[in-house]
Amino acid sequence: LESMQLTSNFRSRPELVHWANQEFAGCFPRRENLRTSAVGFLPSEAARAAGDTPDAVQLWPLPVDDLRVEAQWIAARILEQQALAPTQRIAVLVRDRGLAPCILDALRAASIAVRGVALASLAQHQTVLDLAALGAALLNEGDRTAWLAVLRSPPCGLLLADLVALARTDSGAPLVARLADPASWAELSPDARSRLQRVAPLLVSAWQQRQRAPLPDAIEALWRALGGEALAGEAEHHAAVQYLTALRQLMRDEAAVDGEVLQRLAARLRDTPQAGGDDAVPAVEVLTIHHAKGLEWDVVFVPGIGRAARPDRAPLMRWLALPATDDRQDLLLAVHSIGRAADSEPLSAYIQGLQQERQRNEQLRLAYVAFTRAREKLVLTGWAQPDPDGGMARADARSLLGRLWPSLRAEFSAAQASPRQDAQSSSQPDREVAAAPEAAVPRLRRSVAGFDPHAHRASLGAPASLDAGSDDPGERPEFTWVGPRARAEGTVVHAVLEAIADSGDWRLLESPRTLANAQRQLRQLGLPRAEAAAVADDVLARLGGLREEPRARWLLSRDHRDGRCELRLTGVVDGRVRNVIIDRSFIDEAGQRWVVDYKTSTHSGGGLQEFLASELIRYRPQLELYRTLASRLGPEPVRAALYFPWLREWVELDPHSPASENG
Repeated sequence: LESMQLTSNFRSRPELVHWANQEFAGCFPRRENLRTSAVGFLPSEAARAAGDTPDAVQLWPLPVDDLRVEAQWIAARILEQQALAPTQRIAVLVRDRGLAPCILDALRAASIAVRGVALASLAQHQTVLDLAALGAALLNEGDRTAWLAVLRSPPCGLLLADLVALARTDSGAPLVARLADPASWAELSPDARSRLQRVAPLLVSAWQQRQRAPLPDAIEALWRALGGEALAGEAEHHAAVQYLTALRQLMRDEAAVDGEVLQRLAARLRDTPQAGGDDAVPAVEVLTIHHAKGLEWDVVFVPGIGRAARPDRAPLMRWLALPATDDRQDLLLAVHSIGRAADSEPLSAYIQGLQQERQRNEQLRLAYVAFTRAREKLVLTGWAQPDPDGGMARADARSLLGRLWPSLRAEFSAAQASPRQDAQSSSQPDREVAAAPEAAVPRLRRSVAGFDPHAHRASLGAPASLDAGSDDPGERPEFTWVGPRARAEGTVVHAVLEAIADSGDWRLLESPRTLANAQRQLRQLGLPRAEAAAVADDVLARLGGLREEPRARWLLSRDHRDGRCELRLTGVVDGRVRNVIIDRSFIDEAGQRWVVDYKTSTHSGGGLQEFLASELIRYRPQLELYRTLASRLGPEPVRAALYFPWLREWVELDPHSPASENG
């Protein structure tokens, strides 16, 4: 084998390559050291021809240390760049996730299409906070914080003085009770009384009917009714869809949630902005420097180069593996002594020094990655501490700027001493605007008085919710009669039938493991231990009666082609994204695809056929949706049916009934 060293840079224009060689040659360690992760610098050779675009590297020192000002300035420069070269690909590379929310907000405010890589929390969106507050309020009438947050949210828009007046009561009655009593609004302002006339009946009605639908559906319906959807912009609407989708998934896995869980979910989820953009103007990509390794863009912005990483807290233990001879490693371990001064722990201080040196070397390599991703232009922005005596500015040694400070210090100091007077002075961040105190005060967002959500809804188009519901009340079945036990029982029935269909073994009904799994699942769904044991025994006994039932054996047979249980399908129907879970699907011996939904309903007395007919009417829209989506799986004709295991009845949807194929 012949060893070859690759030095040619085919990515960047020569000016960028020469600049990187000049800046980093004096910063990298002169000798390699495995213990400190030090590596030497290897200069690159420019393989591209020189271009005619001026200012390949632009450095913009900021007059104040304010992320919002920096983000707004970057958004303005990106708009200018897109106007000059619309087809260029642009990226903003951030050192850590903490810089991303301000950047994303500024780009959205400037109507710039953004593609992010899970940087900001969904809790950064006001709409998501509103949805979490709505859920907490529907879960607990005594959660005054949640109810006040709902009333303060943009769709309701009550001011603080009115919230104080509304919450002022000696009776301790829940706020929803005051909302239901217009006589208790006498102390409120005319503006608040006018708003409550619209939103209070919606909130009271949602509270009274909170058990009639799953929590995510109740939250979404109330949010739309209040006008949250009509007020939300595209980014906020997209964030709401992400949150509600995650909440639906969470509700499938957890027996119960509370307001704290809803808040934690919003904080835990990462926002995945819609890509936006098109071939004419590609979306701006915002991602961390770590994610940028190996990638390239025409123009790269690197903000916050003057910001230092958050210092590490002293851990209880410090340890470090160091390379030794014979391919072995030495392990250094120091335990922090509580109550003793740090300088009394020389081994801990030694390990800390090595770790910090490794971090500095890694930071330098990180800076090299960020500064060499650009093909045509690199823009660096940051802030350095000005000298109060008029001397040279100072950069934090822990920042990216601090590692390159020897070569960039003069330009920073000159820029902070006096504003630029060249042709590009208009691009310099405005000192007066940046220093204005109003810039740090967020504006209150609320609906206007007399707001009518229905008047705004038409302009938004169809909601992009991923659930299988609809605004049409005739499409969604009512479940007012279903209690916690019935829901839990139905969940276990579905799980056992799925296990039989997957294994083809009806003896599972007699297995102690099946019984234990059923009891555990019922306990997780909130049933007491004794009730869970009784329900599990009853469910398995009744399912055992299906062993010789021809329809059940045919339905769960493994002989069918493409047999699946809990089949998840997503597709566009009538202009909306629809998501469904089909209990059982397969292709029979006649080449027909079946989609079947299990119903654990019971019926006593006469009129069984009338009951089954009414159930078919109730679930017809759901079956038609199943059939529409399943028809896109292949050329086979699709038939849909309901199966009632407790009644041993089968009801098929008319094969000739219309099913929507729009999408």
